[in-house]
Amino acid sequence: MRTGAGVTASLKGGGRRADERRVSRDDPTEPRRADEVVAAVADDEEARPLIETLLLAGLGPSTRPGLNGTVEVTVVAGQGGRARAALEGPESAPAPFADVTPEISDPDDGAGRPRYSMLRVLLLFAVAMVGLPVLAFYISYRVSGG
Repeated sequence: MRTGAGVTASLKGGGRRADERRVSRDDPTEPRRADEVVAAVADDEEARPLIETLLLAGLGPSTRPGLNGTVEVTVVAGQGGRARAALEGPESAPAPFADVTPEISDPDDGAGRPRYSMLRVLLLFAVAMVGLPVLAFYISYRVSGG
């Protein structure tokens, strides 16, 4: 642990900051890209099926403008192999959730009347809000000796 003059010297600029380091000839002049291009298509409409396929494969694709007016579909660096494998998959395979249809429950019990009639609901409400408190009062009145 540094104390005293060493701390103040480092606060006053005694050391180099990370963005002030010297650049050598071996350093690349272009910054590294954080994503890999997996496909280049003419426009966003052609990129949409590719993006959907990559999303279903669990990858997070993005698009960016490419050379000559193309659109590049990209994924995070290191996931290019998985993305290309997903895009080269069998074309005839259906989408994973294409055959799933939501089931809507029918409130009809088959006899032509609704399963829960409004009268039944109102009767249950009346018993819960009126009948049970009256019964509880009567029982407590009898137990107390009244």
